[in-house]
Amino acid sequence: MALADNGAVAVGCFLQTHSVRFRDTEAKQDKVAVDPFAPSLSIRQPPMNTELLTLYRFTLAMAESLMIDISEEEMAHQPAPGVNPPAWIIGHLAVVNEMALALMGHEKRLPAAWTIEFGPGSQPLPQQMEAYPPRAELLTALRETHAAVCLAVQDKDLGAMSAANPITPLAKSLPTQGDLLAHILTTHPASHLGHLSNWRRQRGRAPLF
Repeated sequence: MALADNGAVAVGCFLQTHSVRFRDTEAKQDKVAVDPFAPSLSIRQPPMNTELLTLYRFTLAMAESLMIDISEEEMAHQPAPGVNPPAWIIGHLAVVNEMALALMGHEKRLPAAWTIEFGPGSQPLPQQMEAYPPRAELLTALRETHAAVCLAVQDKDLGAMSAANPITPLAKSLPTQGDLLAHILTTHPASHLGHLSNWRRQRGRAPLF
């Protein structure tokens, strides 16, 4: 009787185990039968623009490094006529960050006078330190606008920003607003930080690298 009971138990376990295996096999076959080229039914996540943001954050880190030993008294100094001083460069980068925010539908935060003083096409003021906002205010504006752009752009589809670039001199090379936004995140700050690096060398400072 015990042997019969054990045999029944063994047969039951066998059938239960193989029943699970059969169901697993059927499930796998069902998965294989799905067309791998069919459009996904899942909701696609928005783009994270990881590479652009990495470069954009790198430009802020470079700006901080280039500015670390520039004093308040030097902010408006031009080592040669026409050279952009640190005050204008930092103010300009902050204003252009706000242009990026505006492209993405966000309101501007900086004083309206800054657009005239630091916006595209503006020229450095005469070498009078009091004509520019203080060093700390300029750097705070750069950091805060940079942080706001990082939040706004992380899930923005630049490819979908197909409206015309409103900056006429750049429109031929960068025809869409998405192109302009990518420029603001990468090549635009890089070019002006090159100017700041050149300013440092003209003032007798050693290169950072």
